Amino acid sequence: GKMVRLFTAKAQLFAKFWHPWPARFGLFTLDVWALHRRLAFGLAGLLMASKRESATAWGEIWRRRGDWHAAFSKTVRYGARVQERLDG
Repeated sequence: GKMVRLFTAKAQLFAKFWHPWPARFGLFTLDVWALHRRLAFGLAGLLMASKRESATAWGEIWRRRGDWHAAFSKTVRYGARVQERLDG
């Protein structure tokens, strides 16, 4: 879905333009964001029928977190790429 694409794009930006440690922290914040929303809407969905659709959506987003982790791992860091060109 749309949020998975957004999280994937954010993960790629972190990997490409941030230094490695802050980039990993950025990836972690995406996971925390998705988990928090999943838990909050999951609980709200138990109490209010109107929140069940959001609970289901965030559950699916959480299950697909591997998508943005894979994109993060495959993205070449900008600084490293420039250095490779200079060395090569």
